[in-house]
Amino acid sequence: MIGELYGEPLLNHLESEKVNTKFVQKTNQDRTGFSTILNSFEGDRTVMVYSGANQWFNASHLPLEAMKKADLIFLNHLSEPDSTVIDALATFFEQNPTISLAWNPGGKRLQQGAARWQHLLRHVNVLFLNKQEAALFSGKNPIRNLPEGDEPGCQLHVSRSYLPTYADDVTEMMAELLQYGVQQVVITDGRNGAQATDGKQLYFCPVVSCKRVDSLGAGDAFATGYMTAFLAEQNLNHSLKYGTINAYHVVSRFGAQAGLLTWDRLQESLQKESIDVRSTPFPTF
Repeated sequence: MIGELYGEPLLNHLESEKVNTKFVQKTNQDRTGFSTILNSFEGDRTVMVYSGANQWFNASHLPLEAMKKADLIFLNHLSEPDSTVIDALATFFEQNPTISLAWNPGGKRLQQGAARWQHLLRHVNVLFLNKQEAALFSGKNPIRNLPEGDEPGCQLHVSRSYLPTYADDVTEMMAELLQYGVQQVVITDGRNGAQATDGKQLYFCPVVSCKRVDSLGAGDAFATGYMTAFLAEQNLNHSLKYGTINAYHVVSRFGAQAGLLTWDRLQESLQKESIDVRSTPFPTF
């Protein structure tokens, strides 16, 4: 959703990247949303968001007939104060079960917890969350991967030889989210890599070592790369690699778009980088 102010440059940019803008919605109720980004010297960032026109997007704006032709729908953070979009999408996927759905919830949805949104979660093919979001959404906490005996009572659910010492055990959070019918849960943790599961196997993927210039957009870049592999019917192992490579190129440059890769460049980069994805059976809870 864009507003009367500042929206046209965004449309022009999308069109220059050959993105179809036919279904972009416009409103005169507010200006286009924007963010102010503060970067640290270490490449971390704080984002101050003004939702603007985004908060006016609701279920009435969904092009439901056109959506029936989609292979995949990616639902990102919503600024809508209530849940009309999610309720409409839950009904849509009930009627169109062959269309894939990826979801990266945010804000109010995370705070209300996964149980509140189970009517949509049962249709989700891939759920993307960072570690902090996963803890909030699932109501579970990660388990720190400390040397054995350092923290009595905190026993990992996976082998210490599987997880590197810097990565936490997130399987309790994953198990909680899987029970709602989600097919794949993906949890990212910045420099500490990403973990994913389909409920049968658990996968860990480290980051590619690089000078981290700007972390803005890393999560979205990861999800984009991951879903590119998903649409190409790649397995979880390859999906994690695609996501990691795309995110690596984004954090190596300033801004959320400069490092994004095309399909061909993704293939080239995958040939150059060696990424060791580990896997182990998902624990029983």
